[in-house]
Amino acid sequence: MEKKSIYDYFFFGTAVRYLQDVKAKYPIFGDMAVLANIDIFLYDLDQLGLKVTSIAAFELREFRGKLAKIKDKTSVLSGEQAVELNTICHNLRRTLEAELTTLEAFIVTPKRFDIDKLLNNIGSLMSPGIFSELPEIVRYDLT
Repeated sequence: MEKKSIYDYFFFGTAVRYLQDVKAKYPIFGDMAVLANIDIFLYDLDQLGLKVTSIAAFELREFRGKLAKIKDKTSVLSGEQAVELNTICHNLRRTLEAELTTLEAFIVTPKRFDIDKLLNNIGSLMSPGIFSELPEIVRYDLT
């Protein structure tokens, strides 16, 4: 099991939405401009384990490469570029949605034991000194 912040998924969703809704005259360069959102999207595909969509994103990577070659850092998207990016993202979204149907997330809810102790300090749920006396493989499995 791997701990991930829900914010990571939210932030990924904002990049998806931005790229789907991009229009002519959006800035290409800058912190939250087109290239930055493409980079966030591609990075998050890998970080969130979305392997199929990452493979399918080859057209987006090619489009990104074309934009990155633009010399004028004050450039904005042309109407043609915006349509191309919208089309790429629309097609890629189908793959993303299909892949997401194969994944599940679980939210740990408070019950009898403190969640932080269960996830980060399992030994604290035992009598003092017990956890450290367990065989290494048992400590590993419990952790």
